[in-house]
Amino acid sequence: MTNLSTAWVNQITAGETVTLGITSIQGGSVGNVIPDTATILGSLRFFNMAEGEKAVEIVKSVAEHTAAMDHCKIEYVQECNVACGPVINDPACAEIAQKYLPEVLPENCIAQCEPWYASESYSRYVQLYPSVLAHLGIRNPAYGSGAAHHNGFFDVDEGVLDLGLLSTLKYVSALGEKANA
Repeated sequence: MTNLSTAWVNQITAGETVTLGITSIQGGSVGNVIPDTATILGSLRFFNMAEGEKAVEIVKSVAEHTAAMDHCKIEYVQECNVACGPVINDPACAEIAQKYLPEVLPENCIAQCEPWYASESYSRYVQLYPSVLAHLGIRNPAYGSGAAHHNGFFDVDEGVLDLGLLSTLKYVSALGEKANA
């Protein structure tokens, strides 16, 4: 863990952000025995695909060299790679959404959001087709929803699903109009 933080500072390109979250360390089951094996889990989040792939190689290199110092070995699970890239909306698709969705959504319903570090399989669609990904707001204090993802208080107000469907249909209709114009 210490070696990773040092490598991160020295090897990730200045101006690029790559987050590393070590989320689980599992080894042994009793307090007075050093285990023979341990499993370390985590994730990387990034906006630049090349920098994300570089970060995976940094993690592997640091792990292998650290293990070698202690005469240990590393085994990787198949998932130890870039599973999905960043989602970067196509500017033309985003413009269509910003132009046409206010026609069907309540006032002040569309907002910009800061870049969000999340694993999102939608990134595969963005690689294949011009696309736009938008978040469907789920915060509803009266219902009790709106907690951040990945915690025990997360809940979805399913009442917003109608707005999501309406937004999707309006977007598809706008794309059709644009294609036929």
